[in-house]
Amino acid sequence: MIALAFLALAAFAAPETPIHEQIRASLAAGETALQASRWRASSEAYERVLQLMRSNSLQINIAAESQLYNNVGWAAFRLGEYERALARYEASARSCDRALVEGFSECLNKVYDNLHELVHKTLKRRGLAIEWMREGVESAARAASRRGLVGGAALRLGEVVRVRLGYLLVLHGSLDEAEATLRPLLEAAAGEAAANATGAARAPLGVFGALRSTRGAARSSRRRRPTWAGPGPSGGTGPARATPT
Repeated sequence: MIALAFLALAAFAAPETPIHEQIRASLAAGETALQASRWRASSEAYERVLQLMRSNSLQINIAAESQLYNNVGWAAFRLGEYERALARYEASARSCDRALVEGFSECLNKVYDNLHELVHKTLKRRGLAIEWMREGVESAARAASRRGLVGGAALRLGEVVRVRLGYLLVLHGSLDEAEATLRPLLEAAAGEAAANATGAARAPLGVFGALRSTRGAARSSRRRRPTWAGPGPSGGTGPARATPT
């Protein structure tokens, strides 16, 4: 897996300057503090990177940019600074939208899982959480189209965010939209089951069966989701949905 500091090297073309050295040092300090769960130190180091980049018109590659904003958001979340966390997650999502097109798919589940954790579970703003999950599904669809992905490959790119959206819609009572959101996943699952089954194909699950499938898929995604850039800040023992590295 690729560390944030390594991803950032693409930004720093020769000749080297003291600014580049300061950014590298701050990135390293931020990562070290994040791994040690020193949220304030991590937040300050990463915010310094962002400030240095803005003031010196520097840019890192888009996958590293998304990861950097996400790390800042996670540190702010752990500090209880929820509005700052939300602003940084929003910036991470915008960068991820472009990173997906370039083939960096890991950012999608990370940032939208963190948005779900913050907006729905912590702030209890289900309507806003639904808006963000819709944006995640649309972002995956745009990237799939730009990358020429079709069928199952296109669906898999955004399946975890789609599951979260369907679940939230069911909770919100928007059953028609939930059905439409989850139907492609159910049809794909039914197709796979039919291809592998030795007996008759299963009957359609319906929206409440979809809800049960949603919960199982979300749990499964947390078990199998690849680490973005190394172990989590608490040595891999915390919830995968909230590990920003």
